[in-house]
Amino acid sequence: MYLISLLTCSHYNEVTALKEGIQTLTQKVTDAEKLNTKLEETKATALSEKDSLTSEITALEKEVARLTEENETVTAERDSLSEEVVSLNSATASTVSSTPSELFDETENIPSSDSSTTPEFYDNCSAAQAAGAAPVYAGDPGYGPHLDRDGDGVRCEY
Repeated sequence: MYLISLLTCSHYNEVTALKEGIQTLTQKVTDAEKLNTKLEETKATALSEKDSLTSEITALEKEVARLTEENETVTAERDSLSEEVVSLNSATASTVSSTPSELFDETENIPSSDSSTTPEFYDNCSAAQAAGAAPVYAGDPGYGPHLDRDGDGVRCEY
């Protein structure tokens, strides 16, 4: 009987150890299932973010293409305008060099140096124009600071 009792006790210990092992494994399975559920949720969130980012990338690529095209248009327009400026500068230079010299008669507006007919100062720009002295430069007869609105040393400039 002792042997039976010993075997029964041995089986009891084995059964108890197996029950504890089953409980441990059951807890691990439960923990693994919770972790798997959490991973599935994370995966779903990541896939949603991926889809959103893919859409955003597509929109940004379209915007880059549009801006690249716009940049090419603006560059072409800038180049065209630069060529037009060069052309206009060239035309202006040739017009100035071919203008008759009578248009630039430098003695025409110079007031007489006769101090008896030239006032010390003109009262206003109309008087300077009437005397044929406009514009009046610093150092010219009739020069007065009251005639210079912008303070650049040239009075009665129009």
